[in-house]
Amino acid sequence: MSAFLPGVRGTCSERIAAAMLLGAVRLLLGHRDELCGTVRFVFQPEEESGEGAETVIRSGALDGAFLCFGIHAAPDYPVGFFGAHEKEALAAAAEFTVTIHGKAAHGATPHASCDSISAACAAVQAIQGVVSRRINPMDNVVVSVGMINGGSAFNIIPDRCSFTGTCRYFRKSYDTELPELLLEAASGAAAMSFGCTAELDYKVHTKAVYNDPAVMEIAKAAGREIVGDELVSDYPQIMAGDDFGAYSDYAPSAYFFLGGGGHGPGHNGSFCLEDGMLPVGSAIHASFALKALRG
Repeated sequence: MSAFLPGVRGTCSERIAAAMLLGAVRLLLGHRDELCGTVRFVFQPEEESGEGAETVIRSGALDGAFLCFGIHAAPDYPVGFFGAHEKEALAAAAEFTVTIHGKAAHGATPHASCDSISAACAAVQAIQGVVSRRINPMDNVVVSVGMINGGSAFNIIPDRCSFTGTCRYFRKSYDTELPELLLEAASGAAAMSFGCTAELDYKVHTKAVYNDPAVMEIAKAAGREIVGDELVSDYPQIMAGDDFGAYSDYAPSAYFFLGGGGHGPGHNGSFCLEDGMLPVGSAIHASFALKALRG
């Protein structure tokens, strides 16, 4: 039998996670006689693209693995905190681009145009109604626009404008339902007042991360052994995505968050992780492997 401990890659937090995994390798080398099976340490590429986990799976690195376990830094929690959300823990993440097609004209003669910029603004507003009025309020869904592009000069109404954003959700059926609803809303808003058309490009980057309750119990036991009962806790369900979802779809898995010092959220100028989390993470990885293989 084998357990699977995925390492991570790239940014500051990911390099720290990789260092923790290397520490776990060293710890387990000192306990190799206690291992009742094989532990695979995977230092995965391409997490930011959302395709790294699938690349690992296609390579055969998970063949025969009976469970998976991983740790992600939680910079806004104190060092030693160790927690996860049971079952649906992190959302699936998709990227969409809506392109509005109209007719260009001089800014002095807007009546001669089909104004793609005004239509795009209306479409951005319209797709917000997808979540508030077309989605079951009991489902967690987020639709956010992060970028809009259009035009080439201050006095020209362009024939094309696009906006790009992200969708986050847990229910698998939204892989197909959400793009249909987004296109319907954007097309209606673009056509109604501005005579424009809309097209949609939609790509699912990551699957939802599902934490298996049985694997979580092994991880919690490992955490309690290293940091004590008081620091092992629940972690809120979040709409962020991670390609670890591909692993949780492949084998029973658990993905935990480890406190990094309480210095502000990730993706923020105050981001900072304390070195003290390194030995904690290494020890939890190693303890988890020993407990999982003992069955």
